[in-house]
Amino acid sequence: MSSRASVDTLCRVDEECMDDMPQRVEECVSVDLSNEGMQGEMVIRFNINMNGKFKVYDQREEERFHQALNYGIRHNAPINELAEICCLSPSTFKRRFRERMGLSPHLWFVQHRMKLARDILLNANISTTELARLCCYNNTSYFISVFKYYYGTSPGRLKKSLQSNQSSKSI
Repeated sequence: MSSRASVDTLCRVDEECMDDMPQRVEECVSVDLSNEGMQGEMVIRFNINMNGKFKVYDQREEERFHQALNYGIRHNAPINELAEICCLSPSTFKRRFRERMGLSPHLWFVQHRMKLARDILLNANISTTELARLCCYNNTSYFISVFKYYYGTSPGRLKKSLQSNQSSKSI
């Protein structure tokens, strides 16, 4: 598997990625508005921690949010750019991001990139420098320290241990 194919496959933000949303906090209901003589769909998110209050998002906002997640994963975009994709102010974007995902945008993107890095490491034979670049880290040393924080070991050591486990299974 080439490293480029890995990034294109693993960077997609889809239903699997959205499963990371804290289910205990939100329930989501979609309402088709065509019966009411309007076009589109209205998405209602019920937040249990808000004492029965609810937020209403239209389908376009949901689509823009997914576009912003995809763009943010691939390009390490600043909050201002992501907010612009969603047609929101940066502060509103951050607030709504936290409501949806349960984490700040920065923390969510770091966690997602670390999952991406581990998946690429498991499936592709690339250097740590290339892996850092693919995960939007310009500084390889910083990437290694973040990876080590999340997985307790460096990417190189994890790769070696995986290779030794695979070779011992094949014998």
